[in-house]
Amino acid sequence: MDHCDYHCCTNIFEGWCDFLNYFDSSVKFQLSFMNMAANKDTYGQSIEIPTQGDDFDNIREEYTDMLRSQLARGNNGLIKTKYLTFGIEAANVREAKPRLDRIETDLLNNFKRLGVAAEPLNGKQRLTLMHGMFHIDEHTDFNFEWEWLVPSGLSVKDFTIYAVLNLLWLSTTQQQL
Repeated sequence: MDHCDYHCCTNIFEGWCDFLNYFDSSVKFQLSFMNMAANKDTYGQSIEIPTQGDDFDNIREEYTDMLRSQLARGNNGLIKTKYLTFGIEAANVREAKPRLDRIETDLLNNFKRLGVAAEPLNGKQRLTLMHGMFHIDEHTDFNFEWEWLVPSGLSVKDFTIYAVLNLLWLSTTQQQL
């Protein structure tokens, strides 16, 4: 390892240590690493590089074709994502919200300092993620709207894991027979 590589690695390691040291004992956090099979239609749209009417359009088209070819062969068929979940103890939502917002802002700034692109998930995005994990082989869309909860009497769990629970119930019932 040459001198430059050593300093680069040291800087990355020190940045990561500073990031982890942000969490005092009052902030609980968890790192999750997800490798999920891509829906070829959705993933195919995400690899499209739009033309811009300049001299580089032929390179964009060639690169898009290469990515499509890899997707068709099954290469890059995984979507690899990393999640940081954090929480605090608080007496109520009113007390927790400002602190959670401040922690989120601090974390986004810390990620930015490390050169890492990060974005927070809203409630529906989190539920969509959970639905994808519980229905990993189905590639079904997550159909949910917050306003459906009260009139239906259902909870978010019913929308994210119902089919999984139904399969578990069927499996248990079949074993008892």
